[in-house]
Parts: sequence; C-alpha cells; structure tokens
Amino acid sequence: MSFTAPREQRTTILSELSGKSSKRGTSPLTRMNLFRVVLDEAHAIREQSTAQSQAIFSLASLRRWSVTGTPIQNRLEDLASVTRFLKLHPYVEKSQFAAYIIAPFKSENPKAIPNLRMLVDSFTLRRVKDRINLPPRHDKVITLTFSEQEKMLHEFFRKESNVMINVIAGESKEKMRGKMYHLVLKAMMVLRQISAHGKELLDQQDRDRFKGLSATDAIDLEQPVDEESLSAMEKKAYEMLTLMKESAADVCARCGNAITLQFPEDRPSDKDPLMAAMLPCYDIICADCFPPIQQVFDENAGKQSQLSCTFCKGLIPVTYTAITRRGYEKFQESQLSRREGPKQAKKFGQYEGPHTKTKALISHLLDTIEESKEAPDEAPIKSIVFSSWTSHLDLIEIAMEDNGITTFTRLDGTMTLKQRNAAIDAFREDDNVTILLATLGAGGVGLNLTAGSRVYIMEPQYNPAAIAQAVDRVHRLGQTREVTTIQFIMKDSIEEKIAELARKKQQMADMSLNRGRLDRRELQQERMKEYRNLFT
Repeated sequence: MSFTAPREQRTTILSELSGKSSKRGTSPLTRMNLFRVVLDEAHAIREQSTAQSQAIFSLASLRRWSVTGTPIQNRLEDLASVTRFLKLHPYVEKSQFAAYIIAPFKSENPKAIPNLRMLVDSFTLRRVKDRINLPPRHDKVITLTFSEQEKMLHEFFRKESNVMINVIAGESKEKMRGKMYHLVLKAMMVLRQISAHGKELLDQQDRDRFKGLSATDAIDLEQPVDEESLSAMEKKAYEMLTLMKESAADVCARCGNAITLQFPEDRPSDKDPLMAAMLPCYDIICADCFPPIQQVFDENAGKQSQLSCTFCKGLIPVTYTAITRRGYEKFQESQLSRREGPKQAKKFGQYEGPHTKTKALISHLLDTIEESKEAPDEAPIKSIVFSSWTSHLDLIEIAMEDNGITTFTRLDGTMTLKQRNAAIDAFREDDNVTILLATLGAGGVGLNLTAGSRVYIMEPQYNPAAIAQAVDRVHRLGQTREVTTIQFIMKDSIEEKIAELARKKQQMADMSLNRGRLDRRELQQERMKEYRNLFT
C-alpha cells in the first residue's frame, strides 16, 4: 500500500501523528503497513525526541524517501534523524551516529570529513540547481556603518549587557538558572533590534534605560516569585515566550513541538484555551503535555516551597504561569501601546526617521523601480523584503511611503489565510505590485515567489537554513530571471557575530553534502579546529 497526500494536507497529517502521540493515543497511520512513505520537509524531524519525530519513526513501510533542501540546520546531529527515518543501520541508533560520526569531529580526526561524505553520498540523490537550468543567482552581503547616534545606542546596550551578564554569572548557578537564560535572550534581542532600526523597535522600558538608568537598576529582572502579582508574572512569561520565538527556541520542553501562536478565526469568544504553561525556570510546556505536570504542582502546593524541575533539574518555586490565547493577545496590545506603534510614533513626533539600513534598502528599491521604467516592454522587476519582525516591516512601510513607493503588498503571521492568499496573488499577477514585504516565518516555507527576482534580507539569522528556505521560494523551478539576494549587515554589531555563526553552520552543512575532490589533510585539520567549536 502506498500513501500520498496533497501538499496542503501534509502539515495536517504530521500534526495528526504528533497529536495522537503526545496524547498517548494511536493514529490510524501507525497501524498501516505502507509501501512507501515520502517525508517532505524532512528537516522538521531533526529533533529526535519530539512527539512528531517519534510518530514518524514508528511508521511501518517497505520504502522510505526523505526530501529536504536543508538536512543540516543547526548541528551535525540533525542528520542523525534522517538516517534513523531511512533505517540506515547502524545509524538508526543515535548512539552509533554519535560514536562514528560526531566523536571523530570532536577529536579532530582527519578521517572525519571523508567518512561523513562517504556516508552522505551513499544515500543521497541531489538535485543540484546548476543542473536544472535555473537562471544564475548572485548573493551579496552589504556591510553598513552606523551613524554616530546609532553607534552610541548600540554601544550603550552592548556594554550594559556585558556588565549585567558578568554580574549574574558570578551568582549561584542554581539560583540564576532561569534568570541567566532570560537575560541572555533579552540582551541579544535588544542588540538585534537596535542593529535593525535603532530605538524605534525597542519598547519603552528599554528606551528608559538609555535615558540614564543604571545597569544596577536593569539587572533586577527577577523578583521573588511568591511575592509577585499574577499580572507581573504573566507579563514576564509572555515576554519570555516572545523572546524564545524570535530565537527559534519556543518548543515544549517535554515533547519538543513548537508552541503555537496562531489563533483560529472561528474560536468561541467566551473561550480562553490554554496555549502553554511557563515554569519559573522558563521551561515551557505545551497544553497537551501539561496536565500530568500540573497535577504534580497541584499536589505539592502548600506542602513544600520548591520542586526539582523535571527538565532543567533546577530548584523552582511550586508555581507556574498559564499562557492563554486571550492573555497573549492582551500582552501584544500592551507591547504595541508601550512602543506606541511605528506609525503612531511618527504621528506624535517620536519617529526619528529611517535607520541607516532602511535608507540603503530604499535606495536599492528606487534604483530597481527606475530600472523597470527603462524597459517598459518587459515585466517589471519585483522585489521581496524579508524581516524577522512585523514591527520592522511597519517601519520600512513608513520609509517607503515617505519616498513615494506605494506599489507594495505584505505577508506576515498576523494575517488570515484569506489575506495571505490575496497578497500572494497580487504579487504574482499584478504588474503594479512590485514589492512584497514578508516576515521570514510567513514567507520562508511552502510558497512559490518566483514572480520576484530581487531578495533583501534585513537581518542575519542564527539558523542559516531560515534564510536559505526563504530565498529558495524565489530561486526555484519557474524562475525566468537572474536572482539577486542582498543581505544587510551593520558593521561592529552583534549582526556580524550572528552572521559568522551562521557561516560556520553553513560550512558544516556544505562540507557534509558537497561531493567532489576532498581538501588536503592539512586544510582539513585546520578547518576541524574551527568546526569543533560548534559542538562545545
């Protein structure tokens, strides 16, 4: 028996499998003897411990295909999930993959790279883009320099973050376990936002710190939990969830599934379903996995003041924060109010103009518009602008409108499916719509954006596959023009470090997947020292 499904049903099938697994039920698919299982977007199972991955591994089939353009996203261990799914012995066992593939890298064994390539070559059939008659693709990185005011802002927060992290690192690890995690994510987020568009992306609390509050004041991120009001605890939990989402860390500590932030349009107005629960150590548990954990907390409430967290092993107060859909919506509204929204900020005179990066983007877009005007008989050149944040797209919109650019549409996670389809259709079919503003999350997977041929990446990403997937929406079968991608990086900023980390991750993926003549042993050994840092 062979099993296939239309593309639009595949996510539903994966969700059905993982949902049944997480609820200790059984999906009908796991009781079928299939002839062939084709796993599209196979990198989705890279975390072997997740309910979704476990359900996929449990399928019984005679033949298995794994389809992905990015089998290695963050770590070499990502490939172990593919070998397990394909039942490639002895690498079905995670311990065997670690012993024969990971360990040689850690020990800087010069045979590690040849052995890895031999393994990958034995089970991969690659569709290399330069062999399927795609137009050329040109990737450019443009390094920009902060203005004096932008540099001063970045340096203030960079130095303050270093002070805070050093102070907290000197305290008890058990006491500071959750606080350190929160602080590091928060500090990285603030520096990324400043690099993207200065203080316009910061909330009012962070702006106040720049007005003169000391680092000592800013260090106090965690008040005693048993004395905090519920409102304060909720705000901190929602902020942490947002930070986790921005860093691709918003996954359940128990099953590994992502915490959903999407709201069904037909949800009953009188219902406020649970999205997740946040523990004091900032481990987050999805709604499906939470009931047994909630029972433990309820049974120990009033009996003892602390429990050992099942996941991070730290001691935490016997309390948790319920994250609900309505609560998250209220948090988003409060954040918008604190930031006053980019467009409202301009209305009330608090918008200080486009950032250096936005100015560079506008210059490129205007040049492209002029280029299209010079060839009136040809279809206009269309551009896609990718950003991590909807608020950054808001600021880009302001700059575009101020410069007379109105021929754009938008695609982000706040839009309904109907609105998204309308935006995509307009970009594909309407010659008057030449620019698409899109968040990486909304535009990076499952779409065909070959109507565009210029791609702008506004911020570097920790995971290079996120950018690769977005660009692949444009440079794929059906593309008729040469594609140019431009990534903007601010000099002497956290963006350079993120870009370097992403480059090393991409080198690891390329090294394991690219066929051809191997490097000399001396070069392998030199590179091995660099790659080793990825696993420490």
